[in-house]
Parts: sequence; structure tokens; C-alpha cells
Amino acid sequence: MVDMRAETASLGWETCQAETVADATDQWLLDTEVSYRSANISHARHFSYGMLLNFDKAVDEMHLSEAGNRTQLLDLAAGTTWLTDLLAQRGASCVALDMAAAKYVGLESADVFMKKHLTYYERVLGDMNKLPFRDNSFDIVLSHSAIHHSPNIRDALSQVRAVLRPGGSLFLVNEPTLSLSGLFDAPITGEEQVRGENPTSLFGYLLALRRAGFSSIRMYFPPGLSHRLDTLAETNRLGDPRGKGQKVKYFFIGRILPLWNRSPVFRYIIRRYLFWPYAFVVGQFVIIKASKSARQAA
Repeated sequence: MVDMRAETASLGWETCQAETVADATDQWLLDTEVSYRSANISHARHFSYGMLLNFDKAVDEMHLSEAGNRTQLLDLAAGTTWLTDLLAQRGASCVALDMAAAKYVGLESADVFMKKHLTYYERVLGDMNKLPFRDNSFDIVLSHSAIHHSPNIRDALSQVRAVLRPGGSLFLVNEPTLSLSGLFDAPITGEEQVRGENPTSLFGYLLALRRAGFSSIRMYFPPGLSHRLDTLAETNRLGDPRGKGQKVKYFFIGRILPLWNRSPVFRYIIRRYLFWPYAFVVGQFVIIKASKSARQAA
């Protein structure tokens, strides 16, 4: 005979275990921003924190709190929607778009954030290369490390411009740019091709934006780079694995550059004259705002 009490107890234990795992994974989602803002000293942490500083800069330029009405905002390739949730907390009326629906990797993760923060935003399962929205629907479109996954960046940007309202803006944030040497590399294959990696140069982004019909383009110096310069001495002390054995380079990067970066004159020169040539030649994560003319229809 089957011992029903033992079977019931076993099922109860399995249910308890499943709930515990789910609660822990939910908390992992909720801790995403906390981990990005962590002061833990490591190259990975500094990199993540710098990217979040770049996002904060873009959000400041959106002026969400100054809008008379709620800003209609589309978050492209939103993933788990943790950034969408941050924007909703700031008062934007958001739509999160992604091709993944599953919880912890896609749009269903939003349930965790909305329950915790009492926010709400729409979720749409779709492809940023075939936007399922009417023309002139959004005031702002955000691409956070997203548009470079498109197989045709110019076509994706053209679709973004179409769904923007006249006077609306696209923010490209933390989009990677290829170095000058990367332009001559072999085509991306293997794992990166599977992930849909298709970055271009800084010039490539600017040209694609122009050809897509954006009338005004502005580039911002990324605060994450300043943070990186400020913390080079710490990461150098810990030993960046990409610089092993390069003692002269270590000394310059880890000691001299942070000292120079404390000088207002040096910081001004970097922002005003050196960064954009550096981003084109070496490659860098960029922040770009591209606006649709107030007189343009779709």
C-alpha cells in the first residue's frame, strides 16, 4: 500500500523547496540594481557600476520629472525589465519589448518588480526589428545595449524613428563601438553570432542615425569612463587579468592616469578633445541622443 501520509509530506517538502528557490531567485532579480551599485572593488564591479552611471546620465537627460504629462517610453530588448522598472519608478509610462517571455530571463520577470515597487508597465513580446506599434506612439525610446544586436542597425533605427512622436528622442546607452582595428576583423561567428552581436564603430552609429532620418544627434561623455579612471589604481592593485606582465603599462594606467584625472584641466581636455577620437580608434561604450524633428511625421 502507498503511505499517503509519507507521500503528502514528500510533496509538501518539495513544494516548500520550490517556493524557497523561487523566493531566492526573485530576490536575485530585485538585487540587480544593488549589485550594479555595489562598492565592491573588482574589475567586474567597476565595469557594471560604470554602465549604471551611464544609464543614470541618460535618464537625467530624459527630464522625466519635468514632463507635464506622463512620458510614453519604449524600452527595447528590455530583458528582465529591471531598467524599465526604474524608469516607471521615475514616473514614465513604459512599455517593455523583448523576444523572451520566461521568468528570470524575459518579460515575466516584471511581476517580481511590480509587486515589490508597486509599479506598472506594459509588456510586449516582439522583435525590435519589426516593431509592433503604430507610428508616433512614443516620446522616448531607450536602447540599452540593445540595438547592436540587430542584424541591420539602420533598418532598426528607421523603425524606431517611425514610432517616435515628432520631437521625440532615442537614447542609445552603453552601446559598444568597434575599435578602428575591429573594422577590419573577420565577420563575427560562433558564440557571438548566436548571441546576435553586431556592433559597429562610433562613425557607423552616427551614419546609421542620419540615414534613418534623425535630425539632431548629441553625444555625451560617459560618466562610467570617469569612474573607471578614478578607480584604475584599485583595479590595478588587485591585478586586472588582461594586463599581466605589463608592468610599465600597469604603472601608467594604475598610477599616472588616476592622478591626471584629478586635475580639472585634464578632465576638461579628455571630455572636450580626446574622448571621441579615443572612442573611434579604441572603442568605447557610448551615450547618444538622437531626436526626431518636431515637424516630422512618421
